[in-house]
Amino acid sequence: MNTLQTKDINFERQKARYDTTELIYYFHKSRENFELKHKMIDTISKTNWGRKDDRYFLPREEIYKRGLEAGISITGIVKNMNLSQEKMWFLKLLVDLPGGLDLHYMMFIPTIETHGTEEQKKYLLPLCHNLKIIGTYAQTELGHGTYLRGLETTVTYDIANKNFKVNSNGISGSKWWPGGLGKTATHVVLTARLIIDYKDYGPHHFIVQVRDLETHKALPGIDVGDIGPKFGINGIDNGYLNFANVIIPKNSMLSRYASIDDNGNYTPPPKSNSKAMYSTMIYVRTMLIDWSGRTLSKAATIATRYASVRRQTPLKDGEPEIQVLDYQNVYGKLIPQVCTSYVLLVNGNIVQDMYNAFEKARKLDDFMMLPELHAITSGLKALTTELASQGIEVCRFCCGGHGYCRTSGLPDIYENYVQNPTWEGENDVLYLQTGRFLLKAFLSGRYTEYTKFLEKRHHNPKLHNNETIIQDNTILDACHIITTHLIKNAIEELKENGKGAPIEFEGMAWNNSTMSIIKASKSFCYSVLVYNFLKEKQYIIQYKKVSPNTLNILDKCLKCFTLNYLDKNTGELLESEFMNKYNIKSMRKQYNELLLELRHQGVSLVDSFGLSDYELNSALGVYDGNAYEELLRKAKESPFNKTEEGPGWDLLQILTGQIRSKM
Repeated sequence: MNTLQTKDINFERQKARYDTTELIYYFHKSRENFELKHKMIDTISKTNWGRKDDRYFLPREEIYKRGLEAGISITGIVKNMNLSQEKMWFLKLLVDLPGGLDLHYMMFIPTIETHGTEEQKKYLLPLCHNLKIIGTYAQTELGHGTYLRGLETTVTYDIANKNFKVNSNGISGSKWWPGGLGKTATHVVLTARLIIDYKDYGPHHFIVQVRDLETHKALPGIDVGDIGPKFGINGIDNGYLNFANVIIPKNSMLSRYASIDDNGNYTPPPKSNSKAMYSTMIYVRTMLIDWSGRTLSKAATIATRYASVRRQTPLKDGEPEIQVLDYQNVYGKLIPQVCTSYVLLVNGNIVQDMYNAFEKARKLDDFMMLPELHAITSGLKALTTELASQGIEVCRFCCGGHGYCRTSGLPDIYENYVQNPTWEGENDVLYLQTGRFLLKAFLSGRYTEYTKFLEKRHHNPKLHNNETIIQDNTILDACHIITTHLIKNAIEELKENGKGAPIEFEGMAWNNSTMSIIKASKSFCYSVLVYNFLKEKQYIIQYKKVSPNTLNILDKCLKCFTLNYLDKNTGELLESEFMNKYNIKSMRKQYNELLLELRHQGVSLVDSFGLSDYELNSALGVYDGNAYEELLRKAKESPFNKTEEGPGWDLLQILTGQIRSKM
């Protein structure tokens, strides 16, 4: 259909100064992966579990069943085609229907692989992969989340009977939130405090069966169910779980690192891997960092395409209405979201590579990378999920009233994503974990790849009045200077609150300084995003991954992201004396010029994500630009429009009859 909207979006595409297919293949890691994706879409979109045309009209029960069907079917495809775990998640992300099997693959199996003995893995993993048992990860309680040492559920070893007894020990010890626990899972990885002879050995992992494998009903002493409707992801049956004197066998404890013998003698993990139980959480945080860019890129694509075809209000009377994307206050909000998506996507790949390197070392019982990886993934999980959550809403706002239509795709993207800032570690808590790592590095003088900039902490560089900030080394220096300045402020505050006592990383002084520590930690995480992107840029140049024009557009996206961040932190740049008011004015001018330049590449930039109409499932974000036709078509498909009279006509008949009798 050749409408004005089609003409507008095609005109936008003609402005591209680079080959969009180069970036499509880059983000998909190869042309073959991109082509494979479309073959997969062609297949799964024709299935009942993969169709999306009716997705927005389904009740919760049907969404749950369809999500479960999708999970089971994808498992079958992976098994029959001998696909990798990466390809399995690739399929799940295409279908984009969170379901009851998600944590089985995301946390249950990885925990067994990481913490189980060879004997335990040999027995459990075939059952898991063939879905003979279905598991989830039961850690969070009604009364406790991130603070693992405070968990109330206990697993007490009975020396006489050589088994364990599990108790929730009260309502606040109820396990709460595990995905798939409500109605799907038969087993859980239970994180609970190990008690031996009245001594508390802290949290450990146990495999516990919660439902009968034939009847699917709860086992004796176990109370399990669904927690009810949530803000989003209602295809996942998040559950609650209570234990009352439940007996489990001794081999239930995952014992690769810590173990007990029949007589109750406890062998702790070696000091080098005493934090090994965090490895599953690091794996999940790595996935969340990767998903942040994938999710924000969807919202940015929908909003940018729609803003390019929506025309509203002429600049002068008698002139045509202009594209919404031409308003500075619109492209000034949308283009940063596009650029943030680019930065998050690049960092998602890099962090995944970091985790893979750690996994190789872990299999050799080498945990040297763990402290820094834990700090980086904790902080980046917090920052990336924060940026994505806020960015999705910015994109919705830029679509005006139509963005509130569920068929725009944006409400579902938002409601299914915003759990992430509080899931798998509440963001402020994670910022504080990264902040602890950062402050210890500053105070000790022992640096890693990501903290070596602190070697220059006593230097006080300054930009000259006519010096530009848009060079690679300068923007990274600016990020590091902000971080260094904020770390110094946090340490100063810690010392003041400690009233001269040695700095401690807990207690009242720490608690009274957390706002400053979080600010420093967040700044550090921004610098990590920029550092990683610049490192990737050098890799692209070295191996000629893309052409110079395409590299140039990637560079501009990084600069836009960084200048947006620096513009929000001019106070620190001035306080540190790295910049003066003339530098700030010049930086803002450069930023505004860059925004305008990228506005004219906006549609090409989002096309470069390579997202199909199937993936977006959005009336506003359709590739051909015909948003109005698609909105109306989807409205007519609504079950609410099944009859002309509507579902309340029987009530309206009574009302109209009363009215007519008085006329």
